[in-house]
Amino acid sequence: MNSTRTAAVVDAYSTGQYLASELRKHGFSCIHVQSTQVIPEIGAASFRPGDFVASVAHDGDVDATARALSARGVELLMIGCELGVELGDALAARMRLACNAPALSRARRDKFEMGEALRRAGVPVARQLRSARQDDVEAWASALGRWPVVLKPVDSSGSDNVMFCRGQAEVAAAFQRITSSRSVTGRQNRDVLAQEFLEGTEYFVNTVSAEGRHHVAEIWQYHKRTVPGAGSIYDWEEPLPFEGEPQAALRGYVVRVLDALGVRVGPAHSEIMMTARGPILLETGARLAGSIIPAAVSACMQRNQVELAVESYVRPAELLRRVGVPYRMTKRLRYVSLIVPRDGVLRSVDRLDEIRRLPSFFDMCLYARPGARLRKTVDAFTSSGHVYLIHEDPEVLRRDYEAIRALELSGLYELD
Repeated sequence: MNSTRTAAVVDAYSTGQYLASELRKHGFSCIHVQSTQVIPEIGAASFRPGDFVASVAHDGDVDATARALSARGVELLMIGCELGVELGDALAARMRLACNAPALSRARRDKFEMGEALRRAGVPVARQLRSARQDDVEAWASALGRWPVVLKPVDSSGSDNVMFCRGQAEVAAAFQRITSSRSVTGRQNRDVLAQEFLEGTEYFVNTVSAEGRHHVAEIWQYHKRTVPGAGSIYDWEEPLPFEGEPQAALRGYVVRVLDALGVRVGPAHSEIMMTARGPILLETGARLAGSIIPAAVSACMQRNQVELAVESYVRPAELLRRVGVPYRMTKRLRYVSLIVPRDGVLRSVDRLDEIRRLPSFFDMCLYARPGARLRKTVDAFTSSGHVYLIHEDPEVLRRDYEAIRALELSGLYELD
């Protein structure tokens, strides 16, 4: 198909790296928009410059960037990852393109404002406080009267500096650690978000919306582990069938969340804790789920969020016909996050072939190359990659997962 139309993708990193190739299937050439003058380190490894006919680096002037895109005939704008959410919202609204509610853009990025938007809409949400003062946070935690409490940046993603505090000394240490660092978006953390600890089972729901209606594309269950001195890290996760008691509650709840946050078009990734009082939001990203290999998801569930997200912009009527229709799983899947046991320089990746020979191995993404310095995994950003295991037999998945963990402890990474 000849490309006769033009789309733009803001920060096409992480899973957003696949958007341009999917848009090309629908006859679009793509322009890349950088929300920063220099592509950040966390985006550089996944960026595919060859997928774009041009690149525009945003310099802080939304009007100027919008004019530059309009001059190139851009008629559709999508957001590649969390870094681009606010700029993508602003550009699409300024250019009068399909977009989420502009007035709620900040609530889709700032975790405190997100919770308050839900509270105003009558959606159950965690108790929380935002403050730049350590004594305020300590007083709030004391008044809450329940430990642990959770401290995190208000503007970040993944498990970046998410700290579980079991007393005032840990609250003080977490506050200092957060406010003395920058978030993964590159901004200095000034305020800290304190929230009640939500006990239960954690899920995430990937959705795609069109004209304010929401299609549930996937429901996954998280399995995490706690790291001493830090927080929790991703261990493995699995998609669940559409039907089921927790799934029904999650589907109903996520629709209320998306409505409260003004999500009207495109993908969203919502992390939700199923508690004794029902589902409670941890956070929603108005973008694709991160670190996904679309072909792996399609191998298990027939479709993936990337192709559905593009469909919501280029063929919204087709997406609307999917709303309420259950997805169907054809195989079982485990997404295994790779965990580095200690700091070191990666000497070789030769032993990764042992993972590739596992019976359920489908695909793998490694974030580092030989010669790179690896840190012990303490959050999503210090994981060394992920592996997709797909098979009809859940017992095969379990055995292969355990084999990966054993390999990690026996020199998988060959660290100096």
